[in-house]
Amino acid sequence: YDPMALQPVAQLISLPFAIVVNPKLPVKNTKELIEYAKARPGQLTFASAGIGSPTHIAPELFRWMAKIDMLHVPYKGGSQAVTDLIGGQITCYFAAMSTGLPLAKSGRLRAVAVTSPRRFSAVIPEVPTVAESGLPGYELVGWFGLIKLGYLPILIYTIGYI
Repeated sequence: YDPMALQPVAQLISLPFAIVVNPKLPVKNTKELIEYAKARPGQLTFASAGIGSPTHIAPELFRWMAKIDMLHVPYKGGSQAVTDLIGGQITCYFAAMSTGLPLAKSGRLRAVAVTSPRRFSAVIPEVPTVAESGLPGYELVGWFGLIKLGYLPILIYTIGYI
C-alpha cells in the first residue's frame, strides 16, 4: 500500500454544520453563546456523535478559537445526542444540516449559526455564519470526495476548510 498512489478525483459536495441549542438557552447567535460560556466556565456541554467524529472536531475548533471552557459529552451516535439536546441535558450540538435544520424549523431546537464561510441561503437564509455572528475566521464544513487507488474509486468523507 502506497498512500502516495491515492489520486484525488473530485470534491462532490460540501455541507456546513448547524450549531443548534435547546430553545430554553438564552442565546441567539455565536457572540451570545461565547459570552454565555465565558460567564460559566466548564458548565456548558457540547455533544458529539463520538470521539474523533466531525461533530466532535467542529466544536473543539470552535471552543479553542473562542477560548471557552465547555465539556465534551460523546455519544454513540447523533440521534442520542439530539434527543438529550432537545431534553435540555446538553447545551449545544454541531449538527449535520439534515439533522439540525428540521428540528430548528419545527422550534424544537434553535439554530445559532452555520459553520460555512457563507450563509446557507437556500435553506436557512436568516441564520448567520459563525464568523459573521461572533467568531471571525471560523469556518468548517464536511465534504464528500472521490479518490482513486489504481483503478479502484473510493468515496471519502472528511471535514476541513473549503
